[in-house]
Amino acid sequence: MIAIIGILIALLLPAVQAAREAARRSQCSNNLKQMTLACLNYEDAFKALPHNGVKWNAAVNSNYTHAMSWRGWLLPYFEQTALYEQLDKTGKSPGYPCAGGNNTNYNILKDKKVSFSAYWCPSSPLDKFETDHPSWGNWNLGSSLTSHYMGIGGSYIHRTKNEWTTGAKTKAIDSVGGSILHEAIELGKITDGTSNTMIIAEESNYHAKPDGTQENITTCAGSTFLMGQEWQGGNNSDPSQRDNCRPFGISFVRFQINQRVDFTGYNQSWMNAPIRSAHTNGANVGFVDGSVHFISSTANLDEVLCRLADKDDGKTVALP
Repeated sequence: MIAIIGILIALLLPAVQAAREAARRSQCSNNLKQMTLACLNYEDAFKALPHNGVKWNAAVNSNYTHAMSWRGWLLPYFEQTALYEQLDKTGKSPGYPCAGGNNTNYNILKDKKVSFSAYWCPSSPLDKFETDHPSWGNWNLGSSLTSHYMGIGGSYIHRTKNEWTTGAKTKAIDSVGGSILHEAIELGKITDGTSNTMIIAEESNYHAKPDGTQENITTCAGSTFLMGQEWQGGNNSDPSQRDNCRPFGISFVRFQINQRVDFTGYNQSWMNAPIRSAHTNGANVGFVDGSVHFISSTANLDEVLCRLADKDDGKTVALP
């Protein structure tokens, strides 16, 4: 009798696990739905989609500053208005809430003081809070909220891309083809159609090299959900033209979903990392029109993913 029960449990367990994962994947999809609808509510208020950070104190010729990301600007549309109003959005490096960066935001977020599930995929094995980095000394992040979702800044084949091959930009990509950039994008600029343009996608799993080795590559880049565009030089108007552009919070499509890539030699690998998830055979992706689709890992890179990542390439495609 015990043996029969054991066999029945063994038969049922995969079905139970599958059901649980289906529920987690559905919750992840719902998270993206909330984010895409929040983007549309933001657009309704400001007549443009959320940007990835405005420059801090343009009158000061600072060597660098980390702006607040699109994730931070969306907070009021997640019923997080109280948190949003507490945050410093105009002081020094508001997107870098650490002991040596923006002390106000650091004190608000440290020690897991702020916790909400909309930025976490329930299937993700990644941390929900940024772990401390004692070796960083004064740049300690104090266990603040992180995110499992990234904005889409465009693709590597967009006609306005910068494909860097020398110096500090070795093998890094920047593009202005996407819907979340350092500038606010108006819906009228999305000429391929809002239902045909990605805006937010999962980065809810470790990145894997071809040999299976796992890396924790994320657009939070060792920081928090607030980390946005880094502006190099206080008087520069276009961060994408700087020597070391680092648009935290977004990535540029140049690989298939969940593709295994060896980033050895890449500069700023997180801004090139594939869309990836802990779900089987694909990832959830949110679109500008508010819809969410599960896209297969086998979706063609150049003819599907890149076309969906770029808002104005004139190449509309059917969703896979």
